Amino acid sequence: MNPLDLSAAQNRWSSHPAAEKLVLYGGLLLCAMVLPPRTAAPLVLLAVVISTLVLARVRPRLFVLALIGPAVFIALGSVPIAVGLRGGPHLEPGGLDLAVDTSLRAIAASSATIGLAVTTLMADLLDLARRAGVPAPLCHVADLTYRLVGILIRSARAARE
Repeated sequence: MNPLDLSAAQNRWSSHPAAEKLVLYGGLLLCAMVLPPRTAAPLVLLAVVISTLVLARVRPRLFVLALIGPAVFIALGSVPIAVGLRGGPHLEPGGLDLAVDTSLRAIAASSATIGLAVTTLMADLLDLARRAGVPAPLCHVADLTYRLVGILIRSARAARE
């Protein structure tokens, strides 16, 4: 099992229904997307941290490591929003504010998604999707993709060793 699966299987909320966790983290994701980012994003991030690390008792190191990759990607991706190259490198008018707002919103939303990932097994999410009416072949493809990514990671580690 990969570290996310282990965390999802061993945390304090592992026996809770997947729908409850989906409502919690999905609601936080929705808040990150629609509320003003400068006030809501820190609150969403705080709510995710409290629910994931304190209430579900997920290992902080795993949560932080899972969040670092997307946060770096978001930060690097927001640079072109703030910086214009036409006529030489310069800060775009309003670009810095837009880049900060976009980054805050995206990092808060990513933390909610990661919170769901470290507290809920993929099998539980796919079962919930099937019961919600998602076509079985689509769920099957998602399950196969998830498993194949795991196999790819294990193979890469084995080859490196």
